[in-house]
Amino acid sequence: ETALHYLKKNNDQHYDVSDIANVDKATLRQLLSHQSGIPDYQQTPKWIRKGRGSDITSGFLWPKAEPLSFIQGEKAVFAPGHEFQECATNYTLLGLIIQGVTGNTAEDEIRNRILIPLGLDHTHLDSFEDSNTLNPAVASSSPSSKLSRPVLPKHYHYATPSFLETAGYSDECFEKVPGRWPYMIETTNTNFSAEWTAGGMVMTVKDMVVFGKALRDAQQEHASGEGETQALHEMFVHQEPENNAAPNDNSNSNSQFCIGIRKTTIPKLPCESIWTHDGKTLGFSTKLFWLDQSDCVVAVATNIGSAHSNLGQAEAWNVWLEN
Repeated sequence: ETALHYLKKNNDQHYDVSDIANVDKATLRQLLSHQSGIPDYQQTPKWIRKGRGSDITSGFLWPKAEPLSFIQGEKAVFAPGHEFQECATNYTLLGLIIQGVTGNTAEDEIRNRILIPLGLDHTHLDSFEDSNTLNPAVASSSPSSKLSRPVLPKHYHYATPSFLETAGYSDECFEKVPGRWPYMIETTNTNFSAEWTAGGMVMTVKDMVVFGKALRDAQQEHASGEGETQALHEMFVHQEPENNAAPNDNSNSNSQFCIGIRKTTIPKLPCESIWTHDGKTLGFSTKLFWLDQSDCVVAVATNIGSAHSNLGQAEAWNVWLEN
């Protein structure tokens, strides 16, 4: 079935996806593996300024489906399944699909199915859940009956000429860093509601490692043929795009994106490859990976962001490479 088929279920938010390219053609797997060809709202000039730049409004909480309005009427990037391109729209649509299919919020489903079973008590979906808004059924299933929100440190962003041209400077939400301006700004007075299920998860590095270990164990079970569920099996299977295009990854071309996870070969490592996922938002960058066929799981998080700064790899990736 297509994404549109599932988006029509329990659409009590009355969001409109009728004018989003490929939503009536792309499958769920193509959304999950970034082969949908649906336009990426995070690459549109208006969203960049509204979500990460000059037009940010202090304290504004984005409605979950609002980012989709930035790609209404845009042309498809490619036919579904023909190429690969990372696209935040895919995971925003998946969040809405979770809500439509289950009748629950995406944050409740993520907590019930993943966070609570793994004991990830220091993880939350920013702006959409806290100890006062947890579903009572979810809260009662947690050992502490409360969500322990990680205390975010001050965070910063590289305000390169490219960032200032693309995103702009917000007098309301940004602060110039003494001695580092114009190349660094403080972004602490912002939230991640614009990201939601496409990158708004906040967690401690310890929780990142626990989550990474669970994924690594599942991947190793898949490799040995001992995996218990078809869903976990599918997560580590790469399906080549029809035109055989290489994933858009600046680190190297020996990379295969599966479902939410990428297998990458790095020549300088003693092992053959790593399984990895990284993230870049306003004020933060993260890198989570494990060495293939080993018990080594690494999580790196930095409170300096580089999105839209034209600096190549995320800062967290550079920190690991340098050390």
